[in-house]
Amino acid sequence: MTHKLEADSIQLEYDGRRILSDVYVKCETGGITGLLGRNGQGKSCLMKIIYDILKCDKSVRFDNKIQFEAFKRPDLLLYLPQFNFIPPHISLKRIFSDFEMDYASFAH
Repeated sequence: MTHKLEADSIQLEYDGRRILSDVYVKCETGGITGLLGRNGQGKSCLMKIIYDILKCDKSVRFDNKIQFEAFKRPDLLLYLPQFNFIPPHISLKRIFSDFEMDYASFAH
């Protein structure tokens, strides 16, 4: 089954500093989406907002429906943290295989 995640109009301020401003992201099942940016640019905050761990004014939908506490729904959303938790002896090809994902389409 294909699922779609959409988050739009995400805004976040912390100590008077705007961290996120009108962020829009769309992801679909079978795709890989990476958040890239410098330290302190709001990547982790955005993921916490999507997971409904960090509260802010937002619109986050799964399959066009608001899903509260998305972290409790691994069938809809999985999060690969930035820290290395994979043993160094395991290859990316093996990880893709374990998750039944196509490594060839990622490598190109």
